[in-house]
Amino acid sequence: MEISNIKFRNYFLSIIKNIFCNVSNKIILPYYNNLKSFEIDTKEDDKDFVTVADKKTENYIEEKLSENFDHIKIIGEESFFEKNTKFNFLDENYYWTIDPIDGTKNYINSNENFCSMISLIFKKNPIASFIYFPIDQDMIFAFRNFGTHHYDFKKNYQTKLLLNDKFKSFGTGGT
Repeated sequence: MEISNIKFRNYFLSIIKNIFCNVSNKIILPYYNNLKSFEIDTKEDDKDFVTVADKKTENYIEEKLSENFDHIKIIGEESFFEKNTKFNFLDENYYWTIDPIDGTKNYINSNENFCSMISLIFKKNPIASFIYFPIDQDMIFAFRNFGTHHYDFKKNYQTKLLLNDKFKSFGTGGT
């Protein structure tokens, strides 16, 4: 995989955009504001939530990534927890990491501050990362050494994000 090649980056980006758009329309948004109590569970403690939407979203993303990149292994947050998967392949060339719904507590509480994340890792270093916000239909993505970009799904419009010294890092607790 050569991310320095513009054709490859565009191909890669089109696959990820398609995955996010479809999983959002088929799973994430239909469950948003519609979860039943039996579709919500906890993992290691009573504040670490997981929903049927998390699991289905992760399965969908894994399936689609495997269809397009069958030689790359995948670490999914939910399947790792359930299967207690070993990380013995982290020294290999490439692997994906997936957080199907980051901010699950917000998602459960109908708070719009949640997203889906996919990253491609090469020898333990991220080389491509994608963060998708289903409610806004926006994605922030970056390829190592090629900057950070914003993609608006509604307008089908991409812009490069420029950061300056005034930019401060911030978070919402989960995203």
